[in-house]
Amino acid sequence: VIGDRAYRRENERFRRAGRALSDARDAQVRADTVDALAERFRADPPPGGWWALRALLGAGSTPNEKDLEGVRERAAIEIVAGEEAIESWPLDADGFRLVRPGLKRAYSRARRSYRKARAKPGDEALHEFRKRSKDLWYQLRLVRRAWPAVIEATAEEAHELSDLLGDDHDLVVLLAEKPKRFVKRLQRYWKTSAP
Repeated sequence: VIGDRAYRRENERFRRAGRALSDARDAQVRADTVDALAERFRADPPPGGWWALRALLGAGSTPNEKDLEGVRERAAIEIVAGEEAIESWPLDADGFRLVRPGLKRAYSRARRSYRKARAKPGDEALHEFRKRSKDLWYQLRLVRRAWPAVIEATAEEAHELSDLLGDDHDLVVLLAEKPKRFVKRLQRYWKTSAP
């Protein structure tokens, strides 16, 4: 509804904010996932123990408060700029006509990603399905007042689905860290420990 140019600009703005937070989130997820596994399989630890697994996966240390504060500040700057930009969005519709295109697009994309994940399951397909489920959840939140009992239940289903798919993604991040991210993480360790 706001047009492709404005959409791309705002989408990139919020993606930058998300990327700023993702490394810290992934580090926390790795640590939390190992902790959950350690609790669940307390009697059957991996070779070397849970601390060895944490170290191997880079889950031994999570970002400190000072690092997190800088990450939060950078993300907040992007989010505030995005919030201020809303006033200049070229909206030429109102009511349901305003949300209809986004709702239809989100639902269509979620269905497509579901079919792709069923046809060829894998980490990427499930991650894409999660993102599209989350998009649908956001869209449903916009229209939930139309019939709260029904739409809120549907929104909760979409949210629960995205959470479950997110758990899968967290395990993928834990077990299959990409080389670029692995090297970037080690570089941060190097810089942190340098005198």
